[in-house]
Amino acid sequence: MGNGKMLGVVHYALREKAIEVRECPMPQIKPDEVLLQVEAVSVCGSEVHHYFNTLSWPVNVPVILGHEFCGVVAEKGSDVRGFAEGDRVVSETAARICGACTYCLTGEYNLCRKRLGFGYGVDGGMAQYVAVPARCLHRLPDRLSFEEAAMTEPTSVAYNAVAVKSQIRPG
Repeated sequence: MGNGKMLGVVHYALREKAIEVRECPMPQIKPDEVLLQVEAVSVCGSEVHHYFNTLSWPVNVPVILGHEFCGVVAEKGSDVRGFAEGDRVVSETAARICGACTYCLTGEYNLCRKRLGFGYGVDGGMAQYVAVPARCLHRLPDRLSFEEAAMTEPTSVAYNAVAVKSQIRPG
């Protein structure tokens, strides 16, 4: 697009079918973030709720949708360590957390009351680029395609529910 613009899938109003591809400003990264060139993004049931305006959570419209995404680090902030331009990565969904509550301090930051997720609280991955805190990133093995990697979040949710948070027994 040029001129600091890109395309994104934007939920622009809290009414049914208020989603369209729009020209958006390029994200500006903070020192602890990377600019991720998005290579693949999955469509979650939550995007269906956005489309039909049947949301049960607050949405900061206008917002670029997408929380199941991966890509290549295009640029890194001055405080980012452990990642370099060109790295293939997938992102977690908790774009903003307080970092100080009991949930954050015990690794349950997905339950942080101040949490803002990609695609509803802050701009998400249904765009050419997205700003991502480095703490959200995980490296991708070369053998894993971007399309497969975009399914990391739903797979992780299922794994956490079945293998970590429950005690499944026969019967």
